[in-house]
Amino acid sequence: MQVHMRLYLDGDLFETLVVNASERETCAETEKLTVHHKLVEDESDVSDKIFQVWLKVPTTGMEFLLHMPIGQSEDWEVLSLDDSHTLGFYRLAATSS
Repeated sequence: MQVHMRLYLDGDLFETLVVNASERETCAETEKLTVHHKLVEDESDVSDKIFQVWLKVPTTGMEFLLHMPIGQSEDWEVLSLDDSHTLGFYRLAATSS
């Protein structure tokens, strides 16, 4: 699964990033963001695994821990993380050839 992310700060596009879901913890960094991510066991027993994303925004000092279901988005999904930060994301399911 691939996740496309857009972080907005006070309504303005702040940064974009694309990450690939993986069993091992992976870190992706840009000048404005650090994103640690991995597939983890779903403790709610809704599914086997979920995608865990730890988003760090050094310029604002904020950090957010998110859990996303595995699968394909039908449209961009939007989360208001706090009064200033909004995250848009789109999940692309893995395809087999």
